[in-house]
Amino acid sequence: MLDLHHTSSSRIRIGAIAALAAFLCAAPVASAQKDAGQKGAPTADELAKGKEHFARGKKLFDKKDYKGAVKEFKESFRLTRNPLLLYNIGYTFDQLGEKALALFYYQKYLEQAPSSDSNRQAAEGRVQVLEIEIEEAKVAAGETPQPSGSKTGEPKTRGESAIAPPAPAVDKFQHEVIDEAPPGKPIDVSAFIPQGRKWTVTLYYRAAGEGSFTAVEMKPRYNELLGRIPAAKTVGQSVQYYIEVKDAGGKVVDRSGKQTSPHLVLLDRSAKPRFYADMGDETAQPIASEDVAASGGGVAATSDEPRGDGWMDAGSSKFSKLKWGATGAAVGLVALSTTFYLLSSKASSDLESEAQSSTDPGQCGGTVPPCRTFSDKQQSLEGKGQRFETYANISLGVGAAAAIGAGVLWYLEIRDSRKRRHAQEESNDEPKLSASPVLGDGFVGGAAAVRF
Repeated sequence: MLDLHHTSSSRIRIGAIAALAAFLCAAPVASAQKDAGQKGAPTADELAKGKEHFARGKKLFDKKDYKGAVKEFKESFRLTRNPLLLYNIGYTFDQLGEKALALFYYQKYLEQAPSSDSNRQAAEGRVQVLEIEIEEAKVAAGETPQPSGSKTGEPKTRGESAIAPPAPAVDKFQHEVIDEAPPGKPIDVSAFIPQGRKWTVTLYYRAAGEGSFTAVEMKPRYNELLGRIPAAKTVGQSVQYYIEVKDAGGKVVDRSGKQTSPHLVLLDRSAKPRFYADMGDETAQPIASEDVAASGGGVAATSDEPRGDGWMDAGSSKFSKLKWGATGAAVGLVALSTTFYLLSSKASSDLESEAQSSTDPGQCGGTVPPCRTFSDKQQSLEGKGQRFETYANISLGVGAAAAIGAGVLWYLEIRDSRKRRHAQEESNDEPKLSASPVLGDGFVGGAAAVRF
């Protein structure tokens, strides 16, 4: 089990079960022979049986049946004597809250495992924490603390009533940025999300010089989420990546990095590996998307910020409905105001014609002007004209407000479109400091400036 990284110095590393190929494709290392009672290397039959027990233990661990898993791992260790399994046994007991047992097997692992094994640092840190916790518990119980490094044999379990502690609790999305990795090897990017959240976490990555990102959904691995950058992409001087978190409705709720300012991983042969050996096929499965770049390289980097799906998120379907709704309302209300204005003007014109006829001697038939009275019909006409004028003023005012709102929405969309177009142009410009850092003998160029 190769060490990836941890989210904090106080939390046990969320390591996984040791690599299948690591102990099944070769005989155990010579240091395992130090274990009492073991003579000679395991036979092919023992290795085959050990593989079966390991596979069953891994399935039980995935189902959180830690008690069943530890039995299978113990049997696998008995057959293969591979010291890497001691870490798995200790880690599984750690999940059960069996601190004494976990400490015992972590210590056995440190005694027998190769000094180059990547889990040694995690085991050493956990041993220190467990020693302190066990001694503090004994003091609190009024017992005399015993040397935590005693080798008198396997400590006794607390019994079947032991309750397994929950997975490390997080109240928000967490990710520790990777800043360096060896070239030619995959990079496993990990993250944590709160339990019970139906979030989709997506890893976007690209190699140096590529203009588009490949999207891969991060999948659960024990208590963490993992997304792999394949070895085919870890060439040249650097790799870029960022992570997006979306809720069940597809709205972005969190992220680490951005499309135009992704995390930069410098590729250095002396860097510690950043992948799990038991992840299987390292080929990434890109997420199908309508935004696949013409170059065949995944999701194009077209914006500074991912689009949301709210009413005021420019470019979203809701925003488009709101924009066109406001525009249509403005046009309709202005047209309605114009119609009422014309009807009011016609009523006023008819009244004026009646008034002129009343003062025209030729229209009065010898009667002294004005010769016509203001009849009920004319009063009704006047009332209609006044109502039409009121309607025209109201619809004009509301239409003007709708026009202002529509103008704002059109402005926001144009601004967003310009920002995204500018981001696209920037992502395609060469050279890119973050994508192609300038490194050489005795100096560090642009990438170092970005990093620091």
